[in-house]
Amino acid sequence: MLEFWKDGKKVEVTAIYGKGRVGQVVILDQVSYGDNPDLTKYPLAKYPQPYAFTIVEKVEGKDGYYVVLDDEDNRLVLRNEYPGASGSYLYDANEWISWERMYKQEKLARKERKIQQLEDHVARLKDTLVNLGFLIVSEEVVKKLGIA
Repeated sequence: MLEFWKDGKKVEVTAIYGKGRVGQVVILDQVSYGDNPDLTKYPLAKYPQPYAFTIVEKVEGKDGYYVVLDDEDNRLVLRNEYPGASGSYLYDANEWISWERMYKQEKLARKERKIQQLEDHVARLKDTLVNLGFLIVSEEVVKKLGIA
């Protein structure tokens, strides 16, 4: 599951697990297979993230698996290490795109709030220094006066 918090509410997108459908476009994202993964066991490890695949076959049951197609028409068989595991890092493309857009918007909003907070701190610090009798000059003025 991918998640973040916005306005005190959790915004999440859940992996497909065993709920994928043939023809569905899915996104591989935010998974680490370690430094030197066994590509026979973890065939998705060779792909950058995020990466889109299309489910072309689905076998259900305890030993179920997905067969996915990458953008170069390579077929990958994703077998379960444990029930539902083959879909644990695959997300419905439409849901993931919507989630990713909201995540990036919130990340940018947080960054902008932090910048504003820091600018407010700098302004308060300048006011405090001026109230204490310090003179604040810009780098440009320092260079003109030859102080540096």
